[in-house]
Amino acid sequence: VYAASPPVENRKEVTRADAAVAKRHLMVTSCTSRDQETDSYAWRSIWKTSRTEMGEFGVGIQLYFDFLLYLGVVLLVMAFMATPLLHKAAQGDLAGVGANVMVRTSIGNIGECGKFGELCTDVTYVPYRRLNPGSDVLLRERTPLYGGLDATAMVVLLSFALVFYAIHIKRVVRQQDEDNITPSDFSVHVMGLPRRLGTTPEEHHQYAHRLKEHFERLIGDMPAEEGERDPDQPIVCEVALARDYEGAVRNFLGQGKLYVRKHEMAAQVTALYAEGKT
Repeated sequence: VYAASPPVENRKEVTRADAAVAKRHLMVTSCTSRDQETDSYAWRSIWKTSRTEMGEFGVGIQLYFDFLLYLGVVLLVMAFMATPLLHKAAQGDLAGVGANVMVRTSIGNIGECGKFGELCTDVTYVPYRRLNPGSDVLLRERTPLYGGLDATAMVVLLSFALVFYAIHIKRVVRQQDEDNITPSDFSVHVMGLPRRLGTTPEEHHQYAHRLKEHFERLIGDMPAEEGERDPDQPIVCEVALARDYEGAVRNFLGQGKLYVRKHEMAAQVTALYAEGKT
């Protein structure tokens, strides 16, 4: 162990080298832009980086900021449609003198009933009250307009959700896949593989290795010119196996949470017995 350790005078140099490698790895894997001439990386600008450029680091990042932007626009449109109703509600006096701001700007305050309700002594008068003091327009003449604006705002929100989910997401994913080179462009998805390999656990543990050898033999039989591959590069870089457990892992984690909850409840009951409360 001591022989493998670097001399004391060289440890600082090794540490500096490791730190330099770590810093470069941080810049390579972060939101940075690469200068091909100097082979260096610089942090991207917070204000100048577009949503499309952020999509280079993952299409989900671009979709997240797209959703925030478009949802903000939709909410602004909905607020504009709700402004007439809020304005007329604030002019009403149905809530009374002591009502707070939230009550006075609600739909329950719209219309004129007098500061102390003296104009609405009979419940039959409430539907026929005036829209606001000094006006000859009845409230019931304007409720279709306010209801229509509210319904339109809901249609705008639902339409945005439908278009974003059914059209925008698919379009952005397809565009990012065409513009950016990712490992999936060099990958092959093979389905229908047998669940077990061989008759012994040792053979089954060699599943990924045997499958890689099979692909190497299959592709290796192709001429390099026909396959358009570099003979100096590995034929198959990596093989990753994924098994469909049909939710078994999720159910197992759920059982673990239930066991933890069970022990917590048992500890609480024990504590209550110790305090003499049961």
